Amino acid sequence: MEFKKAETILIVDDTTTNLAVISRTLRNAGFKILVAKDGEKALQVVELETPDLILMDVIMPGIDGFETCRRIKENSGTKDIPVIFMTALADTLDKVKGLSMGAVDYITKPFQEEEVLARVKLHLRMHYLTRKLEEQNGLLQKEIQDRKTAQEASSAKSQFLAKMSHELRTPLNAILGFAQLMERDDRLSQEQREYLGIISRSGEHLLNLINDVLEMSKIEAGRVTLKESSFDLSAMLKSIEEMFALKAQSKGLLLEIQSFPEVPQCIKTDEGKLRQVLINILGNAIKFTETGSVKLCVEVQNRGDDPTEEQLHFMIQDSGPGINPEEIHTIFEPFVQAELGRKSNQGTGLGLPISREFVHLMGGEIFVSSAVEKGTIFTFHIPLRRGQATSPPPAPVSRRAIGLAPGQPTYRILVVEDKWENRQLLVKMLQPLGFQVLEATNGKEGVDIWHE
Repeated sequence: MEFKKAETILIVDDTTTNLAVISRTLRNAGFKILVAKDGEKALQVVELETPDLILMDVIMPGIDGFETCRRIKENSGTKDIPVIFMTALADTLDKVKGLSMGAVDYITKPFQEEEVLARVKLHLRMHYLTRKLEEQNGLLQKEIQDRKTAQEASSAKSQFLAKMSHELRTPLNAILGFAQLMERDDRLSQEQREYLGIISRSGEHLLNLINDVLEMSKIEAGRVTLKESSFDLSAMLKSIEEMFALKAQSKGLLLEIQSFPEVPQCIKTDEGKLRQVLINILGNAIKFTETGSVKLCVEVQNRGDDPTEEQLHFMIQDSGPGINPEEIHTIFEPFVQAELGRKSNQGTGLGLPISREFVHLMGGEIFVSSAVEKGTIFTFHIPLRRGQATSPPPAPVSRRAIGLAPGQPTYRILVVEDKWENRQLLVKMLQPLGFQVLEATNGKEGVDIWHE
């Protein structure tokens, strides 16, 4: 065994010859030696300098080896020191007594120097490994406790956020709902419509912030799962292009979405998460780019570590102001924004962290490179799994209900909601369409009205 320092051995024996022989043997082996000729002296030495192991005679003047060992083991500061008895007593009961006092071994006199050295090294190694095991166990217990504490904190945070989400969504639902109702009024002036537009956009922005915070909370709690399905990738890219076309046009930006010919029309992955990643990154690119262009390219590449495996490669490039080199390594951290984002007072700093986690969940990686005043490039890839062709979803038709068709019976609708503003919203939406609306503030009241 190799020791980091000279281990200290205390030899307790009332025979000078034994002390001399054992001391020489152990000192030549590289150990530091302490000696004591009786139990009282041994206890004093141990108090002054704690040895790594004790070799102790049993029969000594004053207190014997058994009593000396017992006192050493009663002391919390010295109880872990290995004690090996050296004795001419060969009776099994004596050995059992010594071991019951806390000794780890016996060496019977007359002893061989090689045997003493071998047993000393063995028990020093066992003592060393025991200490290391206890240290590792302590670290493991601490890690388990830390994880348990973190999980409890994460669970408490998730419960808090879920409750706060409900409390925020309830009034927000009324704000957005009544704004939509007011927009239907043909008597509004242009200025009033602009005000309502501001209310609606602000409400939608607040709703997006709430959704981002809740999504990040789910990610941290490990409750986000992959929902894979086959879908039309080309249709998704087209819908995203249509989503951002007006915004890009209003800023005078060229928005280009290019899918190379080898990209399959249908793929299999989590459609919602891939869409959210593209929307987050493209949205940021258009938000912070004032002149020039924003480009999304999609192509098929072979994996570097396995050329037989294909991956879908996405690149979003803009000609915006770029990201400072000292900030680029922090942009994927939750609630962290680059300087431009902080100045704009927009967003929560969660879009990119959520995007990174979604890409990882889909089995890919995401990267960013940027040059100040030249622009930024985000790239990410996910494993390519070709999907089965699916029927395209029907094109959404923007229509507004104005009333029931002629000849319809009278439909009665019961609204059960404890919040007055939410009941009012539903009543104001349904009554003009020709429905007979009844209200209840709780479940019991709703059941009573239903029976009537």
